Amino acid sequence: MNEMVRFILAVLATCRATHLVVHEDGPAEVFLALRTGVLLRFGDGHWVTAGINCPLCVSFWLSLVMGFMPKQILMWLAAAELARRMLKEK
Repeated sequence: MNEMVRFILAVLATCRATHLVVHEDGPAEVFLALRTGVLLRFGDGHWVTAGINCPLCVSFWLSLVMGFMPKQILMWLAAAELARRMLKEK
């Protein structure tokens, strides 16, 4: 796969995964449970709690993970991100 295409897919996949972690409950409320668990474990003022709710912080770490993802997963998340943006209510 062309490096530029892989990069674009990784960027879109990172956007989708970040939105899932920071803003959505997720399937079976897994991301809500993650955020709630972090809040209960570390408290409201802790940097970890702030980080799990910060899109820039989450995307920084997820972009590292996306660099190692197989192209099929990148394509799946990238397509989901494009669909989310296209279907977004104004």
